[in-house]
Amino acid sequence: MSAPPTERLEVGVGPADAGARSATPYGELVPLMVLAVSYCLAGYIAEAAFDLPGRMRNVWFEGTYLVYPTLVLLSFPFAFAAHRWTIRDREGRWIPGLAGWKAAWSGEGVRFLTPSRVVGVMIVAALTPFFLSTYGSWKSMIPDLQPFGWDTRISSLDRVLHLGRLPYEWLQPALGQAAITRTIDVLYILWLPVNGAVIVWQGWSARLELRAQFFVTYFLVYILLGTVLATALSAGGPCYYGALVGPRERRRPGPLLGPQDHRQPHPIGDAPPGGGRPA
Repeated sequence: MSAPPTERLEVGVGPADAGARSATPYGELVPLMVLAVSYCLAGYIAEAAFDLPGRMRNVWFEGTYLVYPTLVLLSFPFAFAAHRWTIRDREGRWIPGLAGWKAAWSGEGVRFLTPSRVVGVMIVAALTPFFLSTYGSWKSMIPDLQPFGWDTRISSLDRVLHLGRLPYEWLQPALGQAAITRTIDVLYILWLPVNGAVIVWQGWSARLELRAQFFVTYFLVYILLGTVLATALSAGGPCYYGALVGPRERRRPGPLLGPQDHRQPHPIGDAPPGGGRPA
């Protein structure tokens, strides 16, 4: 008979790290909470300082706060099954059958629903929509904080980096087909579910320090690149280039294809019939 399980080894990464011994079940997430709240408070300060009333109201849009708790609940069976697969006995052998499931649920030292994991995933489920809504509010303020003024300079840099041509001029012969464009569009949209899945996956993690590192890094990418750098280098982007710089500076038609005829590209800066969406 196999010995009772005494530890959990995660596939490819080894035992749970020392973060599991935090003094509180959420101690490693305190810096993350401070970061998110500070980012939100800075948004309210910017809103007041630049007289931009109502720009931060989206932070409290109730529907947003239903998304990640729902994803956490839906992902629970998959997270538990993945945890059960990592259960080993003292000799490091996988425990088959019902004994493995029982150990995963209530085994000493290896049970799935530990306070640190449950409290942590609940904090992540609440903090992520709060943070992303704050980011969206900051994003809407960028043109008022720093008017779009970098489009021509970034376009010129594009030409330098791509041997005197714009990137789409190199790519259009190979990618300028309706089926390819649609495939790229679908892959772009898949970013949303993939992003949500990774957040929930990391939220369930028992490697507490690694989980905290992931979310601090994730939040800082949005803050430093999506807010600070995006404001410093404020630009509308290729979709709105023509509307921003005027017809004299409008670049040649780009590969923004209309839904009805992929052979007729729309000029960059012109939305296809029926409108468009920002990049």
